[in-house]
Amino acid sequence: MLTDHLHRVTASLPRDDDEATDVELRAQVSARRAAYAQNRRRVQEAEAELAALGAAPLPERAAVEGEARERVIRADVETQQDLKALRVQLAEVRHQLLQAGQTAAPALAELSASAEQLEALCAGTRPPSAAGQFRGAVEQIGARAADYRALLAECSRTWTAELARLASLADDPRRAEVLDLQTTLGEALNGFSFQSAVPLTAMREHIRAVAEASAAPAEQHELISGLLRTFHTMQSAHQRFEFAAADVKPGNNFRLDAALKSARGLRHRSQQRLAQIEERLARQALETIRGERERRLAGLKNEINELRRTLDASMETLLDAEEQTDAHAPALQTYLQAKAAAAFYEARLGNISQELPQIETHLNDLTAKRLGLLNPDHLEVGPCHTDRWPVNLRTRLLQGALAGTLVLVLLVGLQTSLLPRRP
Repeated sequence: MLTDHLHRVTASLPRDDDEATDVELRAQVSARRAAYAQNRRRVQEAEAELAALGAAPLPERAAVEGEARERVIRADVETQQDLKALRVQLAEVRHQLLQAGQTAAPALAELSASAEQLEALCAGTRPPSAAGQFRGAVEQIGARAADYRALLAECSRTWTAELARLASLADDPRRAEVLDLQTTLGEALNGFSFQSAVPLTAMREHIRAVAEASAAPAEQHELISGLLRTFHTMQSAHQRFEFAAADVKPGNNFRLDAALKSARGLRHRSQQRLAQIEERLARQALETIRGERERRLAGLKNEINELRRTLDASMETLLDAEEQTDAHAPALQTYLQAKAAAAFYEARLGNISQELPQIETHLNDLTAKRLGLLNPDHLEVGPCHTDRWPVNLRTRLLQGALAGTLVLVLLVGLQTSLLPRRP
């Protein structure tokens, strides 16, 4: 009977687990709170990017990619025609300059050797017995020869280096370095011709004075002859070098002059067209950058609006989850109390169920003894003692067990009635 009451009490408990439901609700709140924080962080990052992009100054000029520039230049027919013609004229200028350098090379080598020989002759053949005037003239010739050699060495270095550079240049009409090299060669030759005139004239006067001196000793005639011969050789080489090298000047070379005029005109026109193409491409690139910036600003604004709507939606879901959790708190508290009470009463019923067989066995023994006293086959009188069990013990025990069971059923039913009903 008590076991049946226990089954009815436990069966009356709620079927749903409010404790597990509370765990699910709290996990849902944590997940939605994390989603809200992530959406808020994304909004802040997008707003910071928008502010930085809006505060960044616009570039005044945009760089043009090399490949894009080359495609436009190759597609421009007039520019390509000018560059093609310019390449032909530059090749002619280069040919004329190299030919002039090749023609002047032997004279330049002879000039350098004779200038060095003249200086050495003045420095190494000064007889100690020479008169003061003669000796001073020879020293002046040597000093002027040294000055001339220094100017010649500087001109020779520039001349040789620029011609070597000219020979290794590629035919690039857009750079047109051949025109610059022609200017450098002409300036080097003009500078040498102008500056070398002073020491060359001085040497000529001193040598003429020495040769015309009637008081010169006989042993100095050989020195005078060597000076005259070497100076005339140097002067002849100087003139031949200037004559051959003069072909690098357009005034002395009509083919070079025609090629230079045509090349400079074509270069000027092609540079103008290339500058126009560059300006147009830079303007288009700047417009592209500004357009991309405006599109990015608009995209960021739309993204921020969408993120804010997502943030508001995540806030609403978070508040809804928190309200569900708060609303479930009383039911959880009641459920936990009822669960604890049911566990307590189940333990009590278990203890009573374990004690009932012993009580029933003891009652059966007492009943048997009582029946034996009422219907004895024989009677024995023994020592008298007071029995601690009352006569109506069985009846009282049964009444007490029944009363305890009824009280337990009433308490569990009352506790169950306090739980909220599930829809």
